[in-house]
Amino acid sequence: MTKVLITPRSLSAGTHPKLKALENRGYALVYPTPGATPQEADLIKVIPGCIGWIAGVEPVSDAVINAADKLVAISRNGTGIDNLPMEAINARGIIVKRAQGTNARGVAELALSLIRCRYPLRSMAPRHRVGNLRCRNRYYWIGSDWSRTGRDVLGPRCQGHRV
Repeated sequence: MTKVLITPRSLSAGTHPKLKALENRGYALVYPTPGATPQEADLIKVIPGCIGWIAGVEPVSDAVINAADKLVAISRNGTGIDNLPMEAINARGIIVKRAQGTNARGVAELALSLIRCRYPLRSMAPRHRVGNLRCRNRYYWIGSDWSRTGRDVLGPRCQGHRV
């Protein structure tokens, strides 16, 4: 049976509906450490025979890639590839795909929230009423969805775009 290695903590519980679609197509899904970040020894033990790998944030060494005898593709659950040994991967002809832009809104919201905490921008502060009091709560934005506020992003090539 064709094996696919699944290492992101968010997917390794095995309950995501898209993973069921892979199983329905005949792939055997391998979860080395469900709910935890796998270590190098865990990866070396399970990667032989896997043709695909949905990789998380775990650091990957040359030894892991060398143990991957049948690996054809790595799909990163995110955009960064700095934790992958690209020299070894390219030498083996393994394809690396990234999930670009999937978390862009969350990253933008976090960046603006951190800017908001560092520089109290009065014009961006939310104004709401509690009874007859008008409130400006410094920590209101943390954990909030900026897209619901109607705020626009200002900056080069971003003017008018929504967060």
